[in-house]
Amino acid sequence: TGAAAFLYDEALAALTEGGRTFPLVFDVYCGVGTISLWVAGATDRVLGIEENRAAVQDANFNCRTNNIRNVRFQAGRAEGLLSRAVRDASGPAAAIVDPPRSGLTPPVLRCLTAGAIRRVVYVSDVLRVKSKTTRKYVDGEGEYVVDIEQHTINQRCDDVLPAQATVALPSREHGTWPL
Repeated sequence: TGAAAFLYDEALAALTEGGRTFPLVFDVYCGVGTISLWVAGATDRVLGIEENRAAVQDANFNCRTNNIRNVRFQAGRAEGLLSRAVRDASGPAAAIVDPPRSGLTPPVLRCLTAGAIRRVVYVSDVLRVKSKTTRKYVDGEGEYVVDIEQHTINQRCDDVLPAQATVALPSREHGTWPL
């Protein structure tokens, strides 16, 4: 949908902000791989991590259908897969997370704040931000709003990410809810 494309464009912009590129991007809780495929052109390699095996099968199908060759998906718990992948990373990496309602687990948070990960983009559909929202976007018809938060945040449950985190999320502030 247009709203999803708008949100994914903002997540991509957050990923590449300041002209920074990362040779490796982790898409944690990737589902069917939509965000992984969306950002594939901005990096050398994307690793999508998803616990739901059926979703990973669909993600692989989407990857083949779209002829995207630099994206791989792994099925399993984010805690274990991300920990190993970060440990094995040979250079700076970024992570995009779109976690379940329960939020990020402490082991995933530790992975995001240590090691090779230099930028975190947090995609959320819940607006509970502790810090000031820095930018807002509304399309020409006023239908979508995406807030970008660039400081310590508190999102689903008690997720608190480091200062390098950027959050892309729809907003209810203007009565819009695109997703």
